[in-house]
Amino acid sequence: MERRIDVTVESPYIEASPDHWAFDAVRYCNSKDILFGVPEENFDWDNNITRAEFVLAIYNVLGKPAYTQPCTFTDVFEEDYYYDALCWGQELGIANGMGDGTFGVGNPCNRAQAVTFLHRTLTK
Repeated sequence: MERRIDVTVESPYIEASPDHWAFDAVRYCNSKDILFGVPEENFDWDNNITRAEFVLAIYNVLGKPAYTQPCTFTDVFEEDYYYDALCWGQELGIANGMGDGTFGVGNPCNRAQAVTFLHRTLTK
């Protein structure tokens, strides 16, 4: 006797394919509210992560810790989806700016910056 079971793999992203090598990781991170789409229905699979998104991912992994000070970077605004993460990161000295008052929210996060954010987080 042969049995067939059809399984549908769901993704919140319209461009997602279960065949993509990162599909399971993306779906997991989305389900845990670690990373999400840009905008919500697209994940931007082949784009680099930005500095703001990387700090946001750390903030989300840690359970969205509380902070007491507003963010003072001139390129970060209260309505930005990463605002809370950058307030927290700036307050703890994890997210330092570009030296000109900005954080560089849309700049790609290179490997040196990523390990620096992680090091600051893990040694606080």
